[in-house]
Amino acid sequence: LVSDDVIANVTVDPAKTGKVELHMEFTPPGGSLLQVTSVVGNLIPSDTALSTIILWFEKDGSNHFHYDVSVPTPGTWTLEFDATLEDGSTALYTTPVTFES
Repeated sequence: LVSDDVIANVTVDPAKTGKVELHMEFTPPGGSLLQVTSVVGNLIPSDTALSTIILWFEKDGSNHFHYDVSVPTPGTWTLEFDATLEDGSTALYTTPVTFES
């Protein structure tokens, strides 16, 4: 995924209901010298009867973040997240994620 020239490599493991790890690695313009300082987001279900899951990613190292989440139902959810860079700028990402049962 790319937003404002910041590349986000996102891994969802496993893409199934139950416990899931979301892992992200960012590459800002000019390489990894510019640090992503925080990432927050939402996992939004397609079924409006379900609640949005708020995501507060933990920093794992230089431009690496993860979050462990429990996905209650299968289907296509929307993962949206904001990455804040050390210069105060932000990059917004949105992508569909399909979870199997």
